[in-house]
Amino acid sequence: MNKKMYYGIGAVASIVFLVLAVIIKMSYTTKALAFDGSIQNFAFHLQSSAVIRVFFTNLTNLFGDTGGFITAAVVCLVLFFILKQKIGALWFGILTVASTVVNTVVKSVIGRVRPDIHRLSAFAHESGQSFASGHSVFATVLFGALFLIYFKKMRTSGSKFGFGLLALILTLIIMFSRIFVGVHYPSDTLGGFLEGLAFLMFTYPTFIKFNERNYKLKILQ
Repeated sequence: MNKKMYYGIGAVASIVFLVLAVIIKMSYTTKALAFDGSIQNFAFHLQSSAVIRVFFTNLTNLFGDTGGFITAAVVCLVLFFILKQKIGALWFGILTVASTVVNTVVKSVIGRVRPDIHRLSAFAHESGQSFASGHSVFATVLFGALFLIYFKKMRTSGSKFGFGLLALILTLIIMFSRIFVGVHYPSDTLGGFLEGLAFLMFTYPTFIKFNERNYKLKILQ
C-alpha cells in the first residue's frame, strides 16, 4: 500500500472514532450502548472459570499503568539494542507517549463513567474515566507497530497475513480483558482500537521514509 492508502485508513478510523465519541458524549456517559450489554453478559458468564479469571487478571495488569510502562520500555530496548531496529524503537516510543497523552485528554473531555456491573473484586475500586480504553490503545499501537516494522521484511503474503492476524488476535484479547474484569464497555475498547489504529496509519509513512533513509546511509558507509 502507498502512503495515501495508510492516510485513508487513518482518516476512516478517525472519523468513526469521532462519531462514536460524540454519540457517547451526548447520550451514553453513564450507560451502555446497544451492543455493549450482550458482550458484557458473555464476559460475565466466563467469570465463573477460575482459570480464565486468573489469565485475564494477569493479562490486563501486564498492560496497565505500571505494567504497560515496563512492557513499552522493554519492547523499545529490545528493538533498539537486540533487533537493531533503531528507527522502529523510536517510532514505537513516540507513538506510545503521544497516544497516552491524547487518550488522557479524550477521557477527560468525554467523561464517561466506568461500568459498575460484573466487576471482579480486584478491580472494584478502579478509578478514572472509561472512554476510550487506554489498554486498547496501547495494545493496538504495540502489536500494530511490531507488525508494521517487519511488514516490508516479510517475503510472502502468507507470512504477512499470519503475522497480521496474530497481531489482531492479541489486540482483541487485550481489549476483551478490560471487558472481562468489568472496567470498560465494549464500545470503550472499540474506541481505543480506532484511536490506536489512527495513530499507526498517520505515522507509518513517516517511519517508512526515515527507515529507508537510514538503510541507504548504512549502504553508503
